[in-house]
Amino acid sequence: MSQFIISIFVTLLPAMALAAGAEHGGHHGNPSPDKGLIWAFLNAAVLFFILFKVAKQPTKDFFAARAKETAAKINEAKKVFDRTNEQFAQINGQLKNASKETADLMATVKAEGQTEKTRLIEAAKQLSVRLTQDAGRIVEQDVQRAKAAIRAEVVKRATEQAAAKIKSSLSADDQVRLSHEFVTLMKKAG
Repeated sequence: MSQFIISIFVTLLPAMALAAGAEHGGHHGNPSPDKGLIWAFLNAAVLFFILFKVAKQPTKDFFAARAKETAAKINEAKKVFDRTNEQFAQINGQLKNASKETADLMATVKAEGQTEKTRLIEAAKQLSVRLTQDAGRIVEQDVQRAKAAIRAEVVKRATEQAAAKIKSSLSADDQVRLSHEFVTLMKKAG
């Protein structure tokens, strides 16, 4: 702070001297224009010298700090850029792997689908053969049942017709004799 006050005092000193000289010389005539110009240059030179001396180090420090800060920001940005590029490469690789995995998965699904289709067709053929065989057995059983039913019906009708014929041809004596034979057989059996 003291350097700043000294620099202001030194900067203003030539201006005060010039003003004082003009005040004394103002009554006797105009100072020469060359002297005024020399004082102005001298004043400017002293001002620049003082500013240079006083502001040199803070300016240097400011720009050095600014350069460090900018370099740090650039380094940080470079790190972020590098991380981003790594992540991009990683994601890009994952996408390529995902595309390959998708193609592999599609091929596997198609192969499994084809295998399943073949298995289902084979199972359907086996089922068809089994159903055809079962239908043949059922038809054969139905034919056997029908034949048995027809035989039973034929036997029943024949028995009925025979019984009717026997009843019509038996006399009363034959009926009594058959009744006695039946009773005798029952006694022997019992």
